[in-house]
Amino acid sequence: MLMALKRGVKPPPCRGKEECDAYCSQAEHFEECVSFAEAAGFMTAEESVMARKTKGKGAGGCKNKEECEAFCHDPENQETCFNFAKENGLIPEEDLKQMEEGKQKFQESLNQAPPEVLDCLNSILGTDTMEKLKSGRAFPPREVGEQMRSCYERTGPPPGQAGQGNM
Repeated sequence: MLMALKRGVKPPPCRGKEECDAYCSQAEHFEECVSFAEAAGFMTAEESVMARKTKGKGAGGCKNKEECEAFCHDPENQETCFNFAKENGLIPEEDLKQMEEGKQKFQESLNQAPPEVLDCLNSILGTDTMEKLKSGRAFPPREVGEQMRSCYERTGPPPGQAGQGNM
């Protein structure tokens, strides 16, 4: 706090976490609180830029890193989180392009997968998630590649390819 005072930035007129959270959650006090948090070293310059871009709220209205990670880790919320990040310029353009390409390739692999593999993935991921993945409304979770590989191993090679590598 001394750092902020030395820089000429006054603390907000509140005491304690609860009172200050309530004060700083009001739109008219947002900039004052972010400026103070950065000047006091409670927030890095990068974090303050992010807070200003998003007005202090994340996807689904989450208010801190832990809340946002929990919200966005849920497959049901991935589209919301992706759109929020995209709309707020939080994902570099090159990464966006790679993500979209990866999603399209994954959709293609689902469309070409044998019914047994799709049944296996449905049982692991759930029908709702699979429908979102097939339609492109959701990004495949990181672990889905391993799950897909496991399903292929359980169901065996596609028909007509059995024993082809054993010559």
